[in-house]
Amino acid sequence: MVAKAFNRHRYVVETNELQMQCVNCKNWITIMKIIDDKFVDTHDEGVVDKIFTRDRQGFYFANRCSKCKEKLSVTKENNPVNLLEKNSKYSFYLKPSNKEYIDFKAAALGIDIAETLNRIIEKDKTPENIKKLKDEFAKRVDKKFKL
Repeated sequence: MVAKAFNRHRYVVETNELQMQCVNCKNWITIMKIIDDKFVDTHDEGVVDKIFTRDRQGFYFANRCSKCKEKLSVTKENNPVNLLEKNSKYSFYLKPSNKEYIDFKAAALGIDIAETLNRIIEKDKTPENIKKLKDEFAKRVDKKFKL
């Protein structure tokens, strides 16, 4: 007998296994098992990813098995929309003083405005800044969902 749980999870009484269902292929994957009256993580890393929370206090399992995740990433890479994004164009408003600076910097370096902006972004995109942004984003999500 299988007692169904929410969010594509089920507990199989006969085998004492907690299983999750891949959202793509619908296969059931064993992720935990009761051993000595305790849930023990028995997932196979080659089948499904275990994802730790930001503070590494908790974890969850990916909603796709590794095969479906790989197929999805290959599909995304070859998707015409994603190919277009590689050459995205943006329109935005710059303060007059910032526009003057970008125009001046582009002229001084002998490159176009897009390349100038890309260089500024690359200079700002340090591992430390990315970590700070991820932490700030996580705080906003935690606050929004009161986690």
